[in-house]
Amino acid sequence: MTASTANRSRARAKPPISHKDKIAGTTLDVIELSSNQPEVEPEWVEIFRLDGKSYCVDKNLSAQVALEYLHLVRISGKEAAVAYLFEEMLGVEAYTALRSHKGITPTQIGQVLVALQAVLLGEDGIAPKA
Repeated sequence: MTASTANRSRARAKPPISHKDKIAGTTLDVIELSSNQPEVEPEWVEIFRLDGKSYCVDKNLSAQVALEYLHLVRISGKEAAVAYLFEEMLGVEAYTALRSHKGITPTQIGQVLVALQAVLLGEDGIAPKA
């Protein structure tokens, strides 16, 4: 553990004095997280069609998928993260159909990836505003 890591660990261990902290002159509210989140109804977005069959993803997918994707980019590389993203968001059936399609082009694969990233991270490549 480096000195910098040790300092960050100690900083995290301190209990908050209030629900507001100042970072770089900006007052930020503490973000409250709960393990007991209400279920959100799926909102389906069509990503691609194959031989007339529509394949959709849930627009309300957990943001945890985005965090896992970003983590995998860092530790395993973009290729592994992209494979995870395709399977996690599309599901096994749609991902298998896409992988098995002999006529798919690299451009179409890229278009599917961009569509998945837009759904997951927002149109600007960042998480949608709450």
